[in-house]
This record gives sequence, structure tokens and C-alpha cells, in this order.
Amino acid sequence: MAEAYGEGERESEVISSYPGSVLVVGSKGNSVKLIQDYLNLIRSKYPSIIYLIPDGIYGLNTSSAISEFQKNSNLPVTGKVDEATWNAVISTYNDIKSSTS
Repeated sequence: MAEAYGEGERESEVISSYPGSVLVVGSKGNSVKLIQDYLNLIRSKYPSIIYLIPDGIYGLNTSSAISEFQKNSNLPVTGKVDEATWNAVISTYNDIKSSTS
């Protein structure tokens, strides 16, 4: 899914479909970076989520932020990004983006 961005606005690669495996502490890569970027925007709705350095490494801070997101979204609190959590993050991110456009 491609999205258009205004002049001077850059976005990391947009991935909306679940990567196919659960993201856990120790996971690395673009899917982790995307989740970190998305959680940083989602903080505007759930300020209890800590700011994450979007480095693509799923560490304890990312796990903590996911747990807080899961709690706020009435999902099982595991600290892992399974398919349900992935879809909820994407949906929440898209809702926030569309309300600020």
C-alpha cells in the first residue's frame, strides 16, 4: 500500500500487512522499526506509552511500550507483537493519521 506525502514529509516504508512472525525481545529489522515509529505517534492518544528510539531492535523498552498499548487496547498483555497486536497498532496509527490530516 503506497501513500502520498507532502513536500518535505518523509515516512519510513509503509507496511500494513502482518510480517508473518511474532515480534519479541531480540527481533530486529524494518517491521520492528515500523512498530516503533507507529507507537511514537500513537503516544498522542496513549501518553503512558514511552517514547522509543526507532532503531529496529526490539528491546525491553519496545516490549514495555507494546504492553502498555495492549493494555490500553484491551488486548492480552504479552509485550509481544502477534497478528492481533500488529493489526491494532496499524489501525490505531491510521485512525490518528486520518484525524490529523
